[in-house]
Amino acid sequence: MDKVFHTIISSITHHTSLVIPNCYEAQCVFSDASLCGIGGVVCVSRSQCWVPCSFFSRQLLPREQKFAATELEAQALLEMVEHFKLYLAGRDFVAYTDHQALLGILEGVPSSAKLTRWKHKLVDYSISIFYIKDEQNPVADALSSILGDMRL
Repeated sequence: MDKVFHTIISSITHHTSLVIPNCYEAQCVFSDASLCGIGGVVCVSRSQCWVPCSFFSRQLLPREQKFAATELEAQALLEMVEHFKLYLAGRDFVAYTDHQALLGILEGVPSSAKLTRWKHKLVDYSISIFYIKDEQNPVADALSSILGDMRL
């Protein structure tokens, strides 16, 4: 696990150039949650691939560590969208998550009051949510786990 972690961190810090988006580029957010944190990246489409604009990661509070998996993943998505609102507000964009239960968060009735509040915040954005497998979400996965891996 340490070797994979250090490889990902090295790749992010040494081989990644952040770009400044323009209003004509497609944008997306990749988000993920773990038992210790949430993380994600906002990207733009350039030359038929996603190029990062900015990264975000934070440790979960003790009360958040008790959330159900769907609530954690929904919180990660909402925080990514709100954190990157300067890039995303007023634009169509795609959000990618590795948690299938989030696909229906914008439609239907959420299963808790917390999810209902978060749904009402997300509907202010022009967002489409898509599921991707864990292996297709390595950056957000690493950013959500990084703080727990660094604990001594």
